[in-house]
Amino acid sequence: MALTFGATTSTRVNDGSAAGIDNLTALTLLCWVRITTLTSNRTFASKRTAGAGWFLGLSGTAGDVQFFADRATADTTYTTTDTPLATTGAWRFLAATLDQAAGAGALMGIYGGSLTTPATARALSATDGSGAFSADAAAALIWGNNSAFTVAIQGDVAQVALFGAVLSLADIQSWQLRPRVTVGGVVAKAFHRLGNEGAGSQQDYSGNGNTGTVTGATQAAGGPPLDEGELMLQLPCGGIYVPNYALSA
Repeated sequence: MALTFGATTSTRVNDGSAAGIDNLTALTLLCWVRITTLTSNRTFASKRTAGAGWFLGLSGTAGDVQFFADRATADTTYTTTDTPLATTGAWRFLAATLDQAAGAGALMGIYGGSLTTPATARALSATDGSGAFSADAAAALIWGNNSAFTVAIQGDVAQVALFGAVLSLADIQSWQLRPRVTVGGVVAKAFHRLGNEGAGSQQDYSGNGNTGTVTGATQAAGGPPLDEGELMLQLPCGGIYVPNYALSA
């Protein structure tokens, strides 16, 4: 299942702001997306308001992706140069990392893959910026839009996750093929099966209480295959309920 965004520019999933997801100095964002229309500046994920925080979104209309973070003197911007999302109507995997302690040219990473191709590091144009990274505690974590709710992506989003660490490429590829709460011993700060509970809600599997609120997005069939073991929910009666997803081997 997936959520379809873009019927209006305000469509979004709002995870709010909480101590567990605020002011992360290292993070990894992961999501599956199926873009129907390439429109410049549409946003996949954002935790930014009043010029403080970060966002991940489209850059231009060719299918390139930009990861941006505010800093005191000059901002950090890394942008792909190899159009990982150029093919509309197809499911694509997207990941981005931020490590505020890393050296020049290594502050951010952007990765892309498909249903059949493991994620790889994308070619990037990097602007490192300077000064302290801004605090983002005042901003909500938004999937599919910015914090002003004005630039919803146009297309479908399936699984999304935020980790408070920089995952290795091996862990990113592992999550791509088998989305789950814990990867490489790192537990997700926010992890959702978008569309799992219908258009008005979603299920948080991270245990951090980030239930989220869906506004405007509608539930759609389809999405990348998921691992059966990660979808089984233990019921109080002792039975096992498996949602109706396409399951991978």
